[in-house]
Amino acid sequence: MSVSLDILIEEKIFGKKPCVFRNTGMISGIMLFFECEHKDSRNCYPSNLEAINLIPKYSEDISHAWKIVEKMQEKGYNFSCQQNIHNIKIWSLAEFSKDHKMTYASGDYKCLAEEICKAALYTIQTEEEN
Repeated sequence: MSVSLDILIEEKIFGKKPCVFRNTGMISGIMLFFECEHKDSRNCYPSNLEAINLIPKYSEDISHAWKIVEKMQEKGYNFSCQQNIHNIKIWSLAEFSKDHKMTYASGDYKCLAEEICKAALYTIQTEEEN
């Protein structure tokens, strides 16, 4: 689970570009507000360290990972996931398929969100190579 994986999702799945987000203020010295240098953050993600926490935690939070599933479904992919027990260990599996081609990622059961990220990135990479 890493920021670099979440950045790849922003770029490869959602088509966003890196952008500098500037601090525009605070409330009670606690909450920071950031603004994209283009004034429209829908098509970009923060590339500077002070705003990196604004990138959704796709690889950690299933509610964010589900946005990947929805985006992949918009592109015509089917999705399935499952958990299996193998050698007394529980595994998660995320799978995308389209036109009789399937890509998947599997790992520790606690990481279904991460497996969704990996499967989606592998699917897009495979699509780009063909």
